[in-house]
Amino acid sequence: MSLINAVFNGPDMETGKLLFEEFTKLKEDLVKKYDELGMRASGNFESSLEIEITKNKAVLSTTARYAEQLEYGRGPNSGQSGQKWDDPIGDIEQWLIDKGVAATVKGYIRDKSVSNKVEKEITRSALAYLIVRKIFKEGWKRENFGGVHLMSQVITPERIQSIIDKLSDIYVTGFTSALVDYIKKEL
Repeated sequence: MSLINAVFNGPDMETGKLLFEEFTKLKEDLVKKYDELGMRASGNFESSLEIEITKNKAVLSTTARYAEQLEYGRGPNSGQSGQKWDDPIGDIEQWLIDKGVAATVKGYIRDKSVSNKVEKEITRSALAYLIVRKIFKEGWKRENFGGVHLMSQVITPERIQSIIDKLSDIYVTGFTSALVDYIKKEL
């Protein structure tokens, strides 16, 4: 999933260097916000962030399959884009392991015969099933846990404009230098 792309007329080392520095700052700020929002479990999102600079393009991307959910949440029964979730119980069980949830946990269930909540032990797999069932019924937005919108809180229009302004300075300086050199040759 591409988070931000920049296309420029290269090969220009100064432009590539500036974009690498700015994208590195974006990556660091994404990780910082990811931790602030309490989204870290395995750390796979952080390690999935990649910066690629070529002679005329810069890209900050992630290979994390769940990156879309970190931005938009998850609607009932599907991702925001309707992508199929291949192994929901396995993924949630791994998330529980990454979060340090014990193999057996105590939970309270409503016992219809007693009309009270009764304490029961359930396995991590059963808990994963219950979480997946709830996600499929109600979706997942993290409203009470810092929300979502991870990428859009970091990669803002103001931040993009700031990068554009810095790039413009490089191009204006280069154009001005070339123009001055040309005028000197002609005079």
